[in-house]
Amino acid sequence: MKKLTKIIVCLALVAILATVGAFALTACNKKADNTLTVATNAAFPPFEFKEGDAFKGIDMDIMAAFANDNGYTLKIEDMEFDSVVASVGTTTKIGAAALTVNETRKQTVNFSTTYYNASQMVIVKASDTTFDGLTTKAQVEAKLAQYTNGTKVGVQNGTTGLYYVEGDEDWGFDGYTNLDATGYTTVALAVQDLIAGNVAAVVVDEGPAKVLASSNTNIKVINIALTEEEYAFAVDKSDAALLEKLNTWIAANQTKINAIITEYFGA
Repeated sequence: MKKLTKIIVCLALVAILATVGAFALTACNKKADNTLTVATNAAFPPFEFKEGDAFKGIDMDIMAAFANDNGYTLKIEDMEFDSVVASVGTTTKIGAAALTVNETRKQTVNFSTTYYNASQMVIVKASDTTFDGLTTKAQVEAKLAQYTNGTKVGVQNGTTGLYYVEGDEDWGFDGYTNLDATGYTTVALAVQDLIAGNVAAVVVDEGPAKVLASSNTNIKVINIALTEEEYAFAVDKSDAALLEKLNTWIAANQTKINAIITEYFGA
């Protein structure tokens, strides 16, 4: 009886060890998920746009280089701009959408090291002489303040341009009580309405403004900066390791980043 008991115990131990071994083998053979999911709004050239099914632009190329250098499989999630920050930490790990750093957004995400300095500028019809001859920010703002009450100005939803026109204490913008900020999902749609005469002007980031004007003779950019901004990547607040890795990579790859920016803007 004792011998039979020993045999049963031994068989049980063998079964347990086999099970543990199987679990261990499965765990060893299972590859870690190295997918880096990045949120963007691919309607903001030259920072993010699409050519066919391919994502292009400054932010997209920087993210591709970062992912490649760190062994990640890059997955881009294209969405409306005002959903980008909200997605970080829920469905995505990084927001790469020409994001201006500000205290409101810092409550939701961490920001990487700055990689680009930007500003807001005004776009008007090519035939519009309202801002001709002006040389300073104060002069441009004075002209904006002289528009008739209720004048519509196009902006992209959720962007700095919207807060600049409407006014926002957290962003430090007084806004314009005489202007009606008309929101669009993309800057291109705002410009279309400008050309159609449905808005008097468009306020948008310098980069996209100049890209759009370079390919459209119906509009022009008033080349005077209305704001001073810093672009950075938004990172999931719960992933300090990813933020550190990204910042370390940015610091070590300034030459590569500058080359990407130059590729899209020119020297």
